[in-house]
Amino acid sequence: MRRVWRTSLAVNADVADALTLERLTKRFPTGGGVRAIDLRVQAGETVALLGPSGAGKSTLLRCVAGLLPLESGRVRVGGRDVTQAAPEARGIAIVVQELALAPHLSARESVAFGLEPRGIPRRERESRADVQLRAHGLGGIAHRRVDALSGGERQRVALLRALAVEPAVLLLDEPLAALDPATRRAWRDALQSVVRTSGVTTLLVTHDHADAFALADRVAVLCDGALVQVATPERLYVAPASDAVAAMIGDAVLLPATFDGTCVQLTLGGTTTALAPLVAPAARGACTAVLRPDALTLAVPSPGAPVGWPGVVIARRFAGATHRYRVAIAGGPELMVAHAGAPIADGSVVHVHACDGHVCVVCPPADDVLK
Repeated sequence: MRRVWRTSLAVNADVADALTLERLTKRFPTGGGVRAIDLRVQAGETVALLGPSGAGKSTLLRCVAGLLPLESGRVRVGGRDVTQAAPEARGIAIVVQELALAPHLSARESVAFGLEPRGIPRRERESRADVQLRAHGLGGIAHRRVDALSGGERQRVALLRALAVEPAVLLLDEPLAALDPATRRAWRDALQSVVRTSGVTTLLVTHDHADAFALADRVAVLCDGALVQVATPERLYVAPASDAVAAMIGDAVLLPATFDGTCVQLTLGGTTTALAPLVAPAARGACTAVLRPDALTLAVPSPGAPVGWPGVVIARRFAGATHRYRVAIAGGPELMVAHAGAPIADGSVVHVHACDGHVCVVCPPADDVLK
């Protein structure tokens, strides 16, 4: 007798949170894992788990999918407690880095693969697969074997296979990690389109903040197995909750500073500059200023010109509309500066200026942390 899995895949319309993690903890004897994770993902929302290697991102994803047993905590899908449920009974689909596509199957057969155990007749399985493939511009590869597809095509087939079962929650583990830069950019756009069009609630893992910012409505940052900030990409960029969060995003240089209630006071190369912060910290006193290339500019010193932080150009690289300069500040750190003016030669003496209102400040625990 063929086994039929009958699961409730739809999110209860009365439940705003499609996925809820409550104090989720999983530790390993050799170290690592995640601890006391609280996270709510709303229906139709995409949340990215961002963090360095070893932060616990993939462990968390596998715990949600039911592929790893929990030490403690709960997982709810659409308000239903699935902590003890088998992976196939959770209403969750996961796409892992390895994709796990059978090379001898066609693209159509691969997309339809997960429907057979659910008791869906063959013709309906094939029809659903064809609809998915055509809807996302892959109708022409329906009959091609997986081993004849490009890397990007295999990625999309794996994603459509997951969506074909109409999951309440979709999990993606480093969906862009194995692709070359050109394919990665194209697939990022395609992935965003597929997820948005489907409306499926999505939790994805990445170590690249650019991918997280491009794909997610909110970003959840993990450090050493703990959730340290959950915020929109914009909020995460302008008001990181810790030095560790700030260091993950862009070519950031973190410097000690002082906030006087109005301006951030920064001293570099013997020159003190007062700057209005992009987002003011909650309290006066010592703080950490975050200097990113797009908050800085530079100029060759000239009579009557404003005095900035003196430094020497160490290296530059072309970056399209700008050049990126690495500048050693006299008696201070190296800064990365985005500059749109005429190229400045290596070894040139320059003054670096911070743009008023563009300097970010680390803003420890705010209302967007751990929610």
